[in-house]
Amino acid sequence: MFARFFSSPPGSGAAELELIPLRDGVPDQGSSTIDLLVRIQPPKPAQSPKRPPLNLCLVLDRSGSMAGAKLHGMLQAAHGVIDNLTAQDYLSVVVFDDNVKTIIPSQLVRNPASLHRTLNGVEHGGSTALHAGWLEGATQAAHKLDPGRLNRVLVLTDGEANVGVVEPDAICSDINGAAQRGISCTTLGFGEGYNEVLLRSMASSGNGNHYLVETPEQLSGIFNQELGGLVSTIAQQVRFSWESAASVQVLTHLEKDKQGRLRLNDLIVGNPIVFLLRLTVAAGKSPQATFCLEYQDLASRSKHRQNGQLSLPALPRHQWLELPVNPLVQEELELWQAAEARAEATLALRQGESGRARQLIDDALHRIQQLPASGRSLQHRGQLEELQADIHNNRFSVASKKAAMQSHSYSYSSSSSGPDLTPEELLRLLKEQGHLDS
Repeated sequence: MFARFFSSPPGSGAAELELIPLRDGVPDQGSSTIDLLVRIQPPKPAQSPKRPPLNLCLVLDRSGSMAGAKLHGMLQAAHGVIDNLTAQDYLSVVVFDDNVKTIIPSQLVRNPASLHRTLNGVEHGGSTALHAGWLEGATQAAHKLDPGRLNRVLVLTDGEANVGVVEPDAICSDINGAAQRGISCTTLGFGEGYNEVLLRSMASSGNGNHYLVETPEQLSGIFNQELGGLVSTIAQQVRFSWESAASVQVLTHLEKDKQGRLRLNDLIVGNPIVFLLRLTVAAGKSPQATFCLEYQDLASRSKHRQNGQLSLPALPRHQWLELPVNPLVQEELELWQAAEARAEATLALRQGESGRARQLIDDALHRIQQLPASGRSLQHRGQLEELQADIHNNRFSVASKKAAMQSHSYSYSSSSSGPDLTPEELLRLLKEQGHLDS
């Protein structure tokens, strides 16, 4: 029986914070390392949760490379979004090539037929002003920014930023600033020509998802998947922090807020949040630690805070070495290493080092194949086998994009934070930074 530490009894109606160490003890002499699996299980509502209202902006690339089937598939998916929204939801639509145009200013979806007619008038154009398109989308969302809504910008493009602000650091800095004020960003990369590193970084900075769209036919399903996650959200502003004499390293790539707390993904019904910590305990120090989970219930607007305690016995080293390792933690460590390998493979492929990328994926797949079969290990195994086939068939561009998407999907556990500013203050800040005309 392996040790598990809970912050609240299962079934208590609160989110369940579970702390699972790799081994159920630490050596009593010298420094030691504790690998810790953190799992946050969203509370199970007593009844079907009320669907939260949305504040959604679609930012759509209509550059020349989108002409034909891509543009048609994108617009069909956008029509599907309209059909899935209700009169309580705000929607705006921005299109961009070398110019940016808001074709549907932020408004409640009370006249879907009119919105459909507007979309039907979109035609392809010139270059790709990606940053300016996102910025106008964030501005539209800021007009209706509301902590009681889910505020998100969805950016779809098939290319690189080549007009206006093009530096990835500058783009991602602006996106992260908007995310910290409550406007998250999801990116969708279409085909083989887009910059997967940039779009993945935009999604990470914006606390959103990143998707690879290989064919126009996939778009409607991906849009529905994104909307499904939004409407199943039950809590936001999820934060995780700790107090410990140990040094704490976050293995999974997660953003921190201004207070140094981890910003986690929104709590979605049936979707636990899982990530890894590594505690290094100095010789003579206690292996005890206190962890704190905070979140805001979306329906009641009430804030929740709960603590979890980790306390492990100190054992003679020979006894500690004989302790079995927890298979759940061991599996997660292997999945984390596989995600790291995919991130490295993405960079290797972009640098033309296909041999190194092939070796990284082959090694990661071999390690995953040694794990006992589970839903998560089989999912990762299938993804790695697909990557392996793409690389061995010299489909390097597609493989690079799949690796970036899969690595982001694993590490994405940061959430959109609640707005620190009012909509008016956010608009003023954007103007002060020179992004908007006065």
